[in-house]
Amino acid sequence: MDSDTTVVIEAAATKRVTAKLDRLPPVYKRWWFWTAIGGVVAVSVAVSAAVLIPRATEVGDIEPGQIATQSVRF
Repeated sequence: MDSDTTVVIEAAATKRVTAKLDRLPPVYKRWWFWTAIGGVVAVSVAVSAAVLIPRATEVGDIEPGQIATQSVRF
């Protein structure tokens, strides 16, 4: 994809140089696009598993639904 050329012109002269540019491949054909998609999918699966897989409840000393708090007003 890199290209080099040498142009020699006289003082106060102009010269037109034409170069054919290669087209870049579309985003979905690049390695980093699919790496990013894979990372997003992996994180999504890990977070979903952490949230949705039921865990055993721990034994505590607060009755379910019985939490006393103080109201604070400003």
